[in-house]
Amino acid sequence: RKNNQFLLIGGTDIVALTEQNLILHQMNAEIVKLQRDLLKKTHLQENTLAELHVANEELKKINADKDNFLKILAHDLKNPMFSISGFTEVLLENFRDYDEETMEKYLGIISSTSKKTYTLLEDLLLWSRSQSGKIVFEPTCVNFRTICNEIVSLLYHNAKSKQIVLE
Repeated sequence: RKNNQFLLIGGTDIVALTEQNLILHQMNAEIVKLQRDLLKKTHLQENTLAELHVANEELKKINADKDNFLKILAHDLKNPMFSISGFTEVLLENFRDYDEETMEKYLGIISSTSKKTYTLLEDLLLWSRSQSGKIVFEPTCVNFRTICNEIVSLLYHNAKSKQIVLE
């Protein structure tokens, strides 16, 4: 085009030029489509990456919570085992010096503490199975006072040895 006029170069096939122009337009349309697809995929990838980042942060928090839970659990298991071990050692060293009533008292403490520790381990295994989805959730009514009394009973000897009163 020159001054709003078409200039034709001699020996040029107008049909071929028109076909080439059509091919170039189709190629341009295909490039635009590919660019749009690439932008969509890039956007999708960015969204997925953001979701993965959120999930990763959540997993880090859950892992920290699990580590804290295990630390508390280890502490809760250590105390009764220390109590059982301590009373057993006292009995072994002094069984000839203690009367039957004292022996029975210490053996009762050992028995009670070992049963409560076993119950704690059973509860831990039950919790573990529930986390893996092997147990169906079936809510039931419980007596809160009974549960509190069991907990106080479990902690009584440790609290008493530290001169702590549980109410």
